[in-house]
Amino acid sequence: HKSNEVSIPVDLGYAPSVTVSATCIYDKQDLSSVALLTIDDARRPLHVTVTSDRASYGPEDKASLTVTTKDNSGKPVPAEVSLGVVDSSVYAIAPEDTRDIVEALEPDQGNVVTTTTSCAEVFYGDVDKGATDIDIRRKFPDTALWKPDVVTDLSGHATVTFALPDNLTTWHATCIGVTQQTQVGRATADFTVSKPVVTRLEMPAFLVAGDSSQVTEVVNNNQTSAVDSIKIDAPGLKIDSNPSASVNASPSSPGSQTWNVDAPTPGTVNVTATARSSVGTDGVLIPLPVEPHAAYNSVWNNGKIDLINGSAQSVAVPISISGDPSQARIR
Repeated sequence: HKSNEVSIPVDLGYAPSVTVSATCIYDKQDLSSVALLTIDDARRPLHVTVTSDRASYGPEDKASLTVTTKDNSGKPVPAEVSLGVVDSSVYAIAPEDTRDIVEALEPDQGNVVTTTTSCAEVFYGDVDKGATDIDIRRKFPDTALWKPDVVTDLSGHATVTFALPDNLTTWHATCIGVTQQTQVGRATADFTVSKPVVTRLEMPAFLVAGDSSQVTEVVNNNQTSAVDSIKIDAPGLKIDSNPSASVNASPSSPGSQTWNVDAPTPGTVNVTATARSSVGTDGVLIPLPVEPHAAYNSVWNNGKIDLINGSAQSVAVPISISGDPSQARIR
């Protein structure tokens, strides 16, 4: 384990508190920790005192009350105050609110920042990234680009460069324009993304722990008729036969291989399929969720939560856990 010290400049604008979070990728895990940093702001407190000219008065006597206001250093400061004189028996029925005003005006701020990682499949997969020389396609968004602020120059030209995702498909581009004089126009264009050799997976959208199913790899060779070497890898699934095979694939007749698989435990299985031939290679990774063999059960409870003083509600979950208790999930 290694540690590193980081100096954080503290600004009074962070008062009364700020959340400090640290995140790292270690041993194929996304690790994080969060701490609340309390910051005292000496500018906020205003020291107010009120005194009477006498300790006791008679009915209809005149009472004189003196109010003083000072800053945290004891220096007198002008301030606008409210002054109320109330029968104390009222507070015997409804106690006065004596919460600290500074804390009420500047409560601790909750942490509303979430941190996610976009490389979960790379780091979390059971297969090492360097295990194959075949580029594995794994990013398949529906939108390759959204850029609403492109501006053409005086010659009416603009160039936008972006990286395409891993989809092998036909992309449809739509462009809608408007000028300062409210001239408007629209244009479309299509283009494709392809490879000489294309492999794809055919499998269920999900499995349930204990299921038996099939995974099929299909290969298209878009250039010549050739023998393609294919392979699947699915850590977390039991494959009943050799995960490697040879198939004949041609532009008019794709090749395929089907494997029987078992899903013994719940989790997410990264199923990887690769294909290799004399004209090219291809690889694809598709996550396969394996759900626990369980029933979803919603438990509802009602009650009153004291947001000021804090309170807790206990919920009894009427379930029994069988099998591996580490796989139980309560949401």
